[in-house]
Amino acid sequence: MDTPKRQAPSEGFLAAVGTLTLNWAAIETALDFMTAIIFHGYKHDKMEPGIPRSLERKLKFLRRGLKHPAFNAFQVRADALLLDILAQRNDRHELVHGALLEDPQGDVVQTLRVKYEPCGHRLSIHTVTTAEVEAGAERARTLSDRSTALAARVLAAARPDELIDYAFGEFAG
Repeated sequence: MDTPKRQAPSEGFLAAVGTLTLNWAAIETALDFMTAIIFHGYKHDKMEPGIPRSLERKLKFLRRGLKHPAFNAFQVRADALLLDILAQRNDRHELVHGALLEDPQGDVVQTLRVKYEPCGHRLSIHTVTTAEVEAGAERARTLSDRSTALAARVLAAARPDELIDYAFGEFAG
């Protein structure tokens, strides 16, 4: 009995997953950076018993923390960015936290993800195409640029005497 030959994911698929993954890491880093500044610098530790770690908790914390008067100049644009990140989180969840379930079928891949729920665990199977991953990677790249620019603005507002060499750009998208 012949064992079927395994088909590797296409280079385009792997490149898109890599781009998506690295840009979501940059988004998370920017969120962590802003969370730390606000948590420690603005006594917002009273809003949370500890520094938020999950994506949803960080976004919720930042939406509240960025209402501080120090951030008034860009609070509306920051809130819009945080909502955009929240809206795109499934790109991250399904691919970055998923695993290939089966061999790729051309440009179609199935991923398996274990979701943690209050009553236990639930398996989630998601079918994704290379084109969908590439679109998600482009959205992540844009969100990464905007998140990094926002983090620089938060630092500049929170600690105006510290130098930073980063062009703020427009993070309102």
